[in-house]
Amino acid sequence: MAAIFIGIILVVIGVFMPWANETITMGVGPMSTGNISKSVTGYELNQGLIGAGIAVVSAILGFLSGRVISRRVVGFLIIVASIAIIVICGNLILSPSSSNFSNGDIHAMSHVKLKMGLYITVIGGIVLLIGGLIAAFRSDD
Repeated sequence: MAAIFIGIILVVIGVFMPWANETITMGVGPMSTGNISKSVTGYELNQGLIGAGIAVVSAILGFLSGRVISRRVVGFLIIVASIAIIVICGNLILSPSSSNFSNGDIHAMSHVKLKMGLYITVIGGIVLLIGGLIAAFRSDD
């Protein structure tokens, strides 16, 4: 169960850290009027809120494990939850376009640089997956 709670903590910490920095170039070449830069945290995006919500549900399941719900069932539910976090946040890493980080404001001349919070959230999802696998398949000897 320790891996589950470590994964949850990493996901929550990652959500509150910066996920990306978007730089928008105003104009081209000699007509450029400068750049505007905006940092985006996980809790500002739908993906981050979904990840945090999944982490909270996973924490509740972890506390109920062995008391109300069997550890094996909790393990399988956490496996599904962690895969959702990995897919949702991993998609942002694989396709870091401006439209993913600007909540609908698409900027033609923009550059997105990914930040540590997004990676920590995905690592937390992976640790959560490992915890779910351990809970689901560990024998009760």
